[in-house]
Amino acid sequence: MDRWLRAWFLLLWLPGTLLAQQGSVPAQQEAAPATPAKDPVLSQRPQAKADGMEGRIQLDVVVNAKRGGPVAGLQLKDFTVLDSEKRQELLSFREIDGTAAARDGQVEVILLLDLVNSTFEQAGIARAQIVKFLEQNDGHLAYPTSIMVLSEEGMRIQPRPSSDGNALAAVLGQANATVHSAGLGEVGRFQLSVRSLASIAENEVKIPGRKLLIWTGPGWPVLGGQNYGSTAQDRERAFDTIVEIATRMREARLALYSISPMADPKAGAPGVISPPHGGMMPAGEAPQQSGSGSVMSDTAGGASYKAFLRGVKSAKQADTENLALQVIAVQSGGRVLDPSNDLATQMANCQEDLSVFYRLSFNPVAAEHTDEYHELKVKIDRPGLTAHSSLGYYNQP
Repeated sequence: MDRWLRAWFLLLWLPGTLLAQQGSVPAQQEAAPATPAKDPVLSQRPQAKADGMEGRIQLDVVVNAKRGGPVAGLQLKDFTVLDSEKRQELLSFREIDGTAAARDGQVEVILLLDLVNSTFEQAGIARAQIVKFLEQNDGHLAYPTSIMVLSEEGMRIQPRPSSDGNALAAVLGQANATVHSAGLGEVGRFQLSVRSLASIAENEVKIPGRKLLIWTGPGWPVLGGQNYGSTAQDRERAFDTIVEIATRMREARLALYSISPMADPKAGAPGVISPPHGGMMPAGEAPQQSGSGSVMSDTAGGASYKAFLRGVKSAKQADTENLALQVIAVQSGGRVLDPSNDLATQMANCQEDLSVFYRLSFNPVAAEHTDEYHELKVKIDRPGLTAHSSLGYYNQP
C-alpha cells in the first residue's frame, strides 16, 4: 500500500490498545461565508510554476539577533548548512524582502482558529484577539492573510487571501461553529486535528510562496502516557504520517506557529516569545507565573514537548507524541509561544518573520534507504545571530 494512503489510514483508525474506541469525524472543507464584494484587494493566488529547483532541498531561513526582529543584509558567505553534520555547498542564495514579496503574492499569513481543542473561554479570547489583530492599523494588513476555522463540523476556509483586515474580520464574524464537546473525545480530536493539518499542507503544496500558519489554540491531545499503548503496527503508521506531514510542509514552504490563550480567562499580560521556542512544564507541577505574565502549559504523558523534538529516524522511535502541535511547529522552522491573552501582539510577532528571510538550496545527500531522516542545521558566521529553519527532511534513494 502506498505510504501516503497508509498514513491517512492511521488518521482514520486507531487501535484497540487506546483507552477508548471512538469514531473519527471526517474533515470537511467548507467554503466560508461569501466575502464582501467591495473588497478590492482579494485575489486568487497563482498556481505554482517550475523554478528549476526540482530535486534540491530548499530552505526558508529567518535570522534573528538576541534583541530585535529578523536581520537583513547577510551574504552567502555568512551561512553554513549541515546535512547530518556534513557541510553542504549552497547552490542558490537569495535575500527576500517580505514587503516586495507580499506585492507579488509570494508570502501569506494563515490564521487558524481551533475550536476543536479549545475551551469556550479560550475560543472566545482567541476569536476576539484575531479580530483585534485584523482591525488594527485601520484594517491595513502588512501581508495577505487567510482565515481558517476548525470545528467539529470540519474546516471552514476563506479561500482567497486579503490585505483588508476589516473584510476578513467580517468573514470571521459570520463563521458560526461550536466549541468542542466531550462527545468527540481525545482520540477523535487527535484524528481530526492531525488530519486537518495534513490537508492544509497538501493543499498549500500547490500554491507558490512562503506561508506562516498561526494555529490559535492549545493543541490536540497526543494520546501518550500510561492510559494509551501502541503496537509495532501503530508506530509504523505513525512514522508514515510523520514523514508525509514533514515532507508536505517543507514542499509547501509552510512554517507552523503555535499560540494559545492562557488557562485563566481574566489574565491579560502581554505575551513574549521565549527564546528559542517558548517553554512548557511537566504535567503534575503547579503552573508558575513567569515574569512576562505567561503561564507554562502541560503536555500529555507528563513530558514537555521538547522531549520529542529530535527527528524520528524509524518506526521504532515513532509515536503520537511526535505528532504534537508544538513538536511539528518547531520541526517546521516555526515557533511555540508562551500562553498569553495578548494574542494580537503574538500574531504580529509571528508575522514579523516574513519581513526579511533567506532562501537557500542544496543537493541532498544520497539516501541509503527509504524515508531516511536527515538532520539540518543552519549556522550563521556572525556572533549573536541565530537561524530558524526546518530541522530536518526525509530523503529517498
